[in-house]
Amino acid sequence: MKVVERRRMAPSVLSDTGIRTVDHGADEIQINQIEIIPMLRKLTTKRAGFTLVEIMIVVAIIALLAAIAVPNFLRSRKRSQATQVLEDLRMIASAVDQYAIETGKSSGFATGWSDIQNYVKTGTRLYTSGGTDILGNAFTVPPVDTQPQVPALTFTALSDVAPADFWSPYN
Repeated sequence: MKVVERRRMAPSVLSDTGIRTVDHGADEIQINQIEIIPMLRKLTTKRAGFTLVEIMIVVAIIALLAAIAVPNFLRSRKRSQATQVLEDLRMIASAVDQYAIETGKSSGFATGWSDIQNYVKTGTRLYTSGGTDILGNAFTVPPVDTQPQVPALTFTALSDVAPADFWSPYN
């Protein structure tokens, strides 16, 4: 430890204990002038903030979480697209059946999108798409009493999240 004296206006005497006695006329005042210089330097020069290592650790943790979350998000997105295509196929099958019943068409009668569009609920994605699925591939409208099929490009694009048994009876 280093003892530092600071001079005041009045003359002073340093005792053996490190306490300085200052003479102010008739009154004598004792002032403790022991200061620890290294501690003061640390207090005045240290700045608040994060070190580069701390910031890099936080960035690494965020990257690790993103590496886990993003593939799961993409997989769930594709799975919901597959579910949407499956629902569209059910709506097409129902529309073909309703068309055949109302118009008296027999089994095997060929139908087209213009025939069944009035039997699909207005405002739905299928109605406004003009007979295409969520990936932009066209549905083939089946004949009466025949199940619609998944478009081949859609089946291929979604095969990693929707295996063949997912599409039954539409594959």
